[in-house]
Amino acid sequence: NHFLEGLQEWSFIVATITEILPVAFLPNFIIQRKVLRPFRTQTGGTIMAGKLAIDRGWAINVGGGFHHCSSEQGGGFCAYADITLAIKFLFERVEAVSTAMIIDLDAHQGNGHERDFMDDNRVYIMDVFNRYIYPGDGFAKRTENKENIGERRDERRGDCKTTTAAKTVREKQATTPDPFAYCPL
Repeated sequence: NHFLEGLQEWSFIVATITEILPVAFLPNFIIQRKVLRPFRTQTGGTIMAGKLAIDRGWAINVGGGFHHCSSEQGGGFCAYADITLAIKFLFERVEAVSTAMIIDLDAHQGNGHERDFMDDNRVYIMDVFNRYIYPGDGFAKRTENKENIGERRDERRGDCKTTTAAKTVREKQATTPDPFAYCPL
């Protein structure tokens, strides 16, 4: 992948992703050791948490969640697409996993995983974010047009009031047999 090769060779790409421009002037071996190696460890933790959740019923990785990185590009201090990698790992290696749900409650849009799963009907994404701040990725927002299990995330998605939205979801879900049939986020 061109993006991953760039991480190995160019400090400038990492400086852009981390949004710390002086990083561009550091030798690549320092970038690899002090910036990218910890990111890779955290990415491995996300994949491990996915596997442990299947094996033990639950798991968490407090070091992951790089939701601005897609398979094609990094950004917003996210160099590796750990969420995408974990879900794809589970789809490929765990027969019992055929669908996944991403609940993204960060203030910023999770544009990385939205881009990666834009056309994948097996992944439901609930993303609550402030649409007026970074990254403002209109292309990734096209995931809102998906119509399958839990994909009815329309124009109400974004910076809606979560208390009102949660109450509305509870009311609608109580009257429908499909708990994902109504999701305003």
